[in-house]
Amino acid sequence: MEHAQNKVERLSEEVKRLRERLNEFEALRAELEQVKEALRDSEIRFQAITAFTEFAIISISSQNKITFWNSGAENMFGYPEQDVLGRPISMVVPHLDLHKQSEPNANEKDGGPESPKPQGCALEMKGLRKDGDKFPLDLSLSSSISKGEVFFSAIIRDISFRKRALRNLEIKTAEAREKTEDMESFIQTVAHDLKSPVIAIAGLTRRLRTSADVLPPDPTRERLLGQIESGAQSIERFLKELLDGLSLSQSDQDWKPIRLDTMIDEVVRQHEHEIAEQGIAVEIDIEHELPAIVGSRHRLTQVLDNLLVNAIVHMGPGPNPTIRIACRCEKESVLTSVSDNGTGIAPHYQGKIFERFFRSPDSSCARGGTGLGLFIARKIVESHKGRIWVESAEGQGATFFFVLPKAAIGEGDDYEI
Repeated sequence: MEHAQNKVERLSEEVKRLRERLNEFEALRAELEQVKEALRDSEIRFQAITAFTEFAIISISSQNKITFWNSGAENMFGYPEQDVLGRPISMVVPHLDLHKQSEPNANEKDGGPESPKPQGCALEMKGLRKDGDKFPLDLSLSSSISKGEVFFSAIIRDISFRKRALRNLEIKTAEAREKTEDMESFIQTVAHDLKSPVIAIAGLTRRLRTSADVLPPDPTRERLLGQIESGAQSIERFLKELLDGLSLSQSDQDWKPIRLDTMIDEVVRQHEHEIAEQGIAVEIDIEHELPAIVGSRHRLTQVLDNLLVNAIVHMGPGPNPTIRIACRCEKESVLTSVSDNGTGIAPHYQGKIFERFFRSPDSSCARGGTGLGLFIARKIVESHKGRIWVESAEGQGATFFFVLPKAAIGEGDDYEI
């Protein structure tokens, strides 16, 4: 009796355990159904995404066989899905070999122009359509592992249009460059041809004024001769600056160590007559033992000349007209400034004055400018790895600064005087 009772108890325990296992199984089955449902939803979403994208999305096995092919791939390559599944990827991307890519240093061993880069990078390769047409494409790869096997996913974009657009842009750019060079050559020829007669007109006008000294005074005659001479000088300066501006693209081969103090003295002497006529005081403040800079003496003289002329013509009618030129060393560079106490520059024009042909519409200077002087100065300074800028308050003058790198050690031992 006791034995039978023990047997019943054991059976009850066994049933209890079986019921627990059954409950666990039901929970696992419910969880599996949820996973399947989520997988179906994920697959539906994936198919929806891949079905309507213009990109080709292709899955490839580790044996280089195509396992997935979306409508974008069908439109791009011309093959329906049933014609490519299980076929090698090389039928549409001939130079893509995933087996080689998985080998160490495969790219180095292959070395060809179409060798793929490591996965994750965008590859630019050639694709092959069903009709035999070859076209450029961008291909991005990613990999995944399923049941111990590596699968690759490729997203491919047809870049034929982009390549054609770039090629057309290169052609248009080359044509524009050629036309620009032809136009600049034409302008240089015309400017050179005009320069000689303009200089001759200025010279003849000066001779006429000298010859007229023996004649009775005639204010009208003097005014007309003065206008002719002033106009000829303005045209001559414009032609000079125009030719300088056109030649900025030509590289200078005469870069040498330069002493700025001698350049400044030389430029000031060239304008002594204009400075004296306007009663301008010139102050020069150059740091003792100023280090050399390296560059084109001709070009940097143009910078100083343009800044000095700019200060003279914008001096205005104010009292005690003064121009101050200063140079000092700053760590690895030399800072030069040209200041005046003239009309100054309105704040909304200070960012534009270094642009080609810019002239302030409210400028009060008597002598018209060309709008090229400061543009040329900026281009020259920048070609010497320097920087130029202006600080000004309207009605209180302006200061132009430019900074140039010092000559390297030993480079400034022999100055160009």
